[in-house]
Amino acid sequence: MVRWRRSPSTGRSGDRAPDQRARRRRAPEAPAGDPHDRGSKRVEFGYLKEALELTGGNLSRHLTVLVDAGLLDMEKGYDGKRPKTWVSITRAGRKAFADEIAALRALVDRHGV
Repeated sequence: MVRWRRSPSTGRSGDRAPDQRARRRRAPEAPAGDPHDRGSKRVEFGYLKEALELTGGNLSRHLTVLVDAGLLDMEKGYDGKRPKTWVSITRAGRKAFADEIAALRALVDRHGV
């Protein structure tokens, strides 16, 4: 089930940042680090594909939605002669992830789960 929500970056309800299990499952795999650190922490597409057990096309679509929402950045390049795609979380993405965790904790606390 897809639940559309306001974009954490703009706050507009028309932004399409679906809150799906695969996208939430992706978040812990992405490098979070210190939200104030401006260092370049990134993971390679192939690693995410294996870790999340998604097809390349499925993962690509999920990442595209998150990039369009301003939550992730994607960088394409080469490792030697092999094309690679690297994914990193943006400042807005780190905040959205922290907000999601806080909301889940509040839900657990409220219902004593």
